Amino acid sequence: MLYENGTMKGEWFPEDNCMKRFALIRIAPDWFVPGLYDKNGEIYEVLRPEMVIEFTRANGKATSLVVRNEDDSIDATGNAKAVSSRSTSSPSLP
Repeated sequence: MLYENGTMKGEWFPEDNCMKRFALIRIAPDWFVPGLYDKNGEIYEVLRPEMVIEFTRANGKATSLVVRNEDDSIDATGNAKAVSSRSTSSPSLP
């Protein structure tokens, strides 16, 4: 998760060839859906209801996430890690 050019974005590690870096589009407090970019940097598809990413936060910062699929079952979970060298600050959720 990172904040880039005014947009929250995410990427999977290891890299997902289909999703690469994606926009996080807010649909509810602490709930987001991925928006996929085309080769020109424009969003061409929003994965709703296929995937919803729910964040838990502490002190305004995301600390963990749950990825749910369209039947609300959990596909993945994750925890925040230290800020990477590509970002100057840890992103806060809007």
